[in-house]
Amino acid sequence: MLLTGMGLLGQGLLAAALLLTGFGAEHHGLVLTALVLLGLGWSASTVSRTTMVTETVQTQERPALQGTSDLAMNLCGGGGRSPRWPGALPCGGSRGWAPWRSTSSPSS
Repeated sequence: MLLTGMGLLGQGLLAAALLLTGFGAEHHGLVLTALVLLGLGWSASTVSRTTMVTETVQTQERPALQGTSDLAMNLCGGGGRSPRWPGALPCGGSRGWAPWRSTSSPSS
C-alpha cells in the first residue's frame, strides 16, 4: 500500500526532524524544533499506519493484529534504546543507527 495524506505528512515531518537534528545539533532552538517535529511526525505516522492495518483485515481479526503491531513497535522502541541491548534488535539501537556518535561500551 502506498502512503497517502497523513502518512506522507508524518514521513515528511520525520525527515525534517532528522535534517534539523543533523545540521543543527549545536543549536538548542533547532533541536527543540526537531523534537517537536519528531513527535508530530511519529503521531501522524502511527495514526496513518494503524488505520491502514485495521482497514486491511476482517473485523474479528483486528484486535489480534493491532496488538501484534503495537507489541512489535514497543519492543523495537524499548529494546533499541535499552543500554543492555545496544543494537541487538534489527530496528535500531544506540550503535545500530548512529555508529559515529558513540564508540564506548554502555556501563553495566
